[in-house]
Amino acid sequence: MSRPTATFPYTDAQPKKKAGLLGDGVSEAAAETIKDMREHLELLRESFNFFPRHTTLTTFRPGLSLFALQCINSEGHKLKSANSSPSDVSTASSAPDTTIVSKYGLDRYERINYYNGISGAHIHEPELLYHSDLHTTPFPKPVGRHGYIPVKSIHGIFETPLHRVWDTVSPQILDVLKARKIQYSSIDPVRFVTHGEDEIRSRGPAVVWVGVIPGSTSPDTAHEASQEILALLLQNGVDDAVVEWREAVVVRLLDTL
Repeated sequence: MSRPTATFPYTDAQPKKKAGLLGDGVSEAAAETIKDMREHLELLRESFNFFPRHTTLTTFRPGLSLFALQCINSEGHKLKSANSSPSDVSTASSAPDTTIVSKYGLDRYERINYYNGISGAHIHEPELLYHSDLHTTPFPKPVGRHGYIPVKSIHGIFETPLHRVWDTVSPQILDVLKARKIQYSSIDPVRFVTHGEDEIRSRGPAVVWVGVIPGSTSPDTAHEASQEILALLLQNGVDDAVVEWREAVVVRLLDTL
């Protein structure tokens, strides 16, 4: 298995500066999101009084982890420059490894390529642990020697059923993780856009994006917790969301605003 990637591998001293979220390095999209979060700073502080210090989960829409903000910033720059080319994406081996011991486990190719492109060229992509739709929406394998790996970008969950109930369900999701003693590092409500060949774009469902401490959670545990999360979402009128898990270490954004 490849080395788990830290979501934001910096100290608390100057994380936003090193992430390109200050000065000329910040895109309009990221700047607008940060502004929105600053305007709701008191709500952020209230939510952090409830949640553990190491987490980036908040109970209202503007709360996002540093990594999610960095992905938004990267996508903003790509949209502005319009210089991205699918042909620049390197193709990793699609041969499955032999380490899968669970029916919910993923092969190495899917783990390391699932989030291809979301963090830009400056940091490694996070490694996928599990996604709740793995049997209904399998990750495509490249065809041919130089097969294309889809590129993803991260976006908000506006105009989705999950967005309307996030304030209600986010504490309940946290309760699920706590009850199972899961060492989570972040929980973000996000949506991914997949950029395919010939500039074809497809927007995925709303995602409850759970980050866990590397090596702390098994695919089986992630699956069982996901079923609980999906059940509580359904109870709140959300029947079209997916739960995805990544191995990640994060820095609390509130300290840097």
